[in-house]
Amino acid sequence: MTHLKNSSKKLNVCLVYPGYPPYERESGGIASYVQENVKFLTTSGHNVVVISRTPGILRPIKKSIKSTQIIYLPHFLPRTSKLFTLLEFNKYGAYFYSYKAYKYLKKIEKETNIHFDVIETSDWGGEGYFFVKKFPERTIIKCDTPSFISESYNPNNPAYLSHFVKKLEKKTLLKAKNIVSNSKNLMQKINGVLHKKLPFTLIQLSMKTNPAHKTKYKNKFSKNNPMKIIFSGRIEKRKGIFDLIKAVKQLRDHGIFLELYCFGATTPVKQTDTITILQNNGYKWLHFYGAVPRNQMIEQYKNYDLCVVPSVFDSFCLTALEAIYSKLPTIISNTTGITDLISDKNLIFCSFNEMLLKLEDAYFNYPTYISAINATSAELRYKTRSANRDRLSYYYKISTN
Repeated sequence: MTHLKNSSKKLNVCLVYPGYPPYERESGGIASYVQENVKFLTTSGHNVVVISRTPGILRPIKKSIKSTQIIYLPHFLPRTSKLFTLLEFNKYGAYFYSYKAYKYLKKIEKETNIHFDVIETSDWGGEGYFFVKKFPERTIIKCDTPSFISESYNPNNPAYLSHFVKKLEKKTLLKAKNIVSNSKNLMQKINGVLHKKLPFTLIQLSMKTNPAHKTKYKNKFSKNNPMKIIFSGRIEKRKGIFDLIKAVKQLRDHGIFLELYCFGATTPVKQTDTITILQNNGYKWLHFYGAVPRNQMIEQYKNYDLCVVPSVFDSFCLTALEAIYSKLPTIISNTTGITDLISDKNLIFCSFNEMLLKLEDAYFNYPTYISAINATSAELRYKTRSANRDRLSYYYKISTN
């Protein structure tokens, strides 16, 4: 357990993250991490301010929840500009929001006479750009989710936004003196893209939730007792959902009885339409429930036999972590950073064909996967239980520089 120097000192921490609740309603993602962090910091007696990029609002909104101050900021240019329409989040809107967040933090420090010991931003370069430039000794850039890899290079994003954000993120990461990630995998990919080895501190993600445990498996799978597979995540190509649908269909065509249950946000809309079209064209085994609040999502795991995380890239997937903590057998794409923590390679697949083989194997040898996930759950708890204290120790280190 990391020893905390100056542990009696109460820190002032500013977290600059998009979509802080209640505006981010889908399960998992950055918003869930920030809630966990806020809860830990405030119960430890530290002062926390959250600045959140928020859709659908016209002016800043301030709220205080217990000992946490939350500032929701619009993420678009004001209507007074003739060049932009309301709620348009283009490259100028992104830059405007970043500058607005920086100015608001300066305003808070001046009006309240607070000096923030730590300023932590998400991995997306927009949130971090001005903070790294103006507060290099205090800013931590976190790489918990892979937007540097996936968002900036995501073909679904408008070209002007992708190109702009890509440059912004590159400048941000190259200037940042304090980078934190819980995935060596992600940092290796970022280093490869930038052609430079960035210094970073590895701190695992800690989960304080208590998911419902899976009920004991009793019967072999059959036509009357199909294997129920759960997918949780945004319904889009980079989450791997369409590869999973393809795999389930192929196995069903060979007499392996699987049912797929999808939970997740519906962006972009055309991907949701694809699910609807499939359901209307005979995919009766494909069930879609849309986004579900995170606490309700955790309760869902006990109703299923297998969780599959087929993501093209997620640096650290909360879905996988929650499912494993629920002792639900889970197979995971090796493109997720959580594979940094899993020693049982039988739970990891590297390609579409490997996913097919593992789905088939889980169907016929399910007790083996139950044993594997029980061991992995215990392993993860051991590795992540001190993560919040490690993070706080790092905060102290930054604040004393």
